[in-house]
Amino acid sequence: MDHLDPSDRPGRTDLREHPEHAHADHLNHPDLHADLDGLRLRYWQAGDHGTPVVLLHALGASVEFWSRTLPRLAEHHRVFALDLPGFGRSDKPPVRYTPAFLAETVWRFADAVGLDRLHLMGNSMGGAVSMECAIQSPERLHSLVLVCPAGLGRAVGPGPRTLSVPYVGETLTRPDRAASRRSVLGCVHRHSTVPDGLVETVFRHSADDGAAHGLLGTLRAFVRHDGQRMEVVDRYRERLAHLNAPVLVLTGEKDRMIPADYLDVVRAYPNVRTHEFADCGHYPQLEVPDEFSRVVLPFLHDAVGAIRD
Repeated sequence: MDHLDPSDRPGRTDLREHPEHAHADHLNHPDLHADLDGLRLRYWQAGDHGTPVVLLHALGASVEFWSRTLPRLAEHHRVFALDLPGFGRSDKPPVRYTPAFLAETVWRFADAVGLDRLHLMGNSMGGAVSMECAIQSPERLHSLVLVCPAGLGRAVGPGPRTLSVPYVGETLTRPDRAASRRSVLGCVHRHSTVPDGLVETVFRHSADDGAAHGLLGTLRAFVRHDGQRMEVVDRYRERLAHLNAPVLVLTGEKDRMIPADYLDVVRAYPNVRTHEFADCGHYPQLEVPDEFSRVVLPFLHDAVGAIRD
């Protein structure tokens, strides 16, 4: 990962000069909880009409990483941002964090809050979990939106590869504010796009009992010391190639965490559309929320129409 100091970041601009951030950040959205037979999950909900959208965060992230996108999507949809088990303020049980376990939890959550068919939108690891959900229950999907997704190409930054190494990962995931700062700022193109308080939120979540087990268990299901696991990549490419639901793959031009070396492959799939955000890193929903919404909202609308046709 690139961990430049903010003053060294190429193209850095002051937050006040960014029209993308004219809206206030909403890191203190009301928490809701779903109890899945003793597994307590935190989620945020917004919007009271439209087809439902479920948002899945990246590795080491949480619902707060959707804070700038949630209110925009909620103008047209019922939106549910979920802390996956092992992350954020959801329970962190001592279980094996497999892709199947995470996807099953998503569908159990959907059942608990009364959702049948829905749009799934996942960032990074959340994109990989979304594809696992598509393997388990494709008939429940209106569409998939994969935001800088894991699981489609071999390449991944050095940070995840290092954490995948036994004992090394356990040492490096001890709670540390400086490490939390590096992990967040190393994923964005402009440090000024990070909401105030987000780094502290990541640090607090990392200090919870079970957080390191959840993070490392999930990471190692997808990543090895030499890159993303090809058995996972092959499985998800096969799913996308034959999925009936429309798929939108979004990438950041400056994403150093998961380079989009897979785009030529997925562009050949008939149901896949792609879009690249210029001057953007691994979190487009935070870095360019207005442009993100302008791209995503028409796709969600058209996806439902396409299914009905």
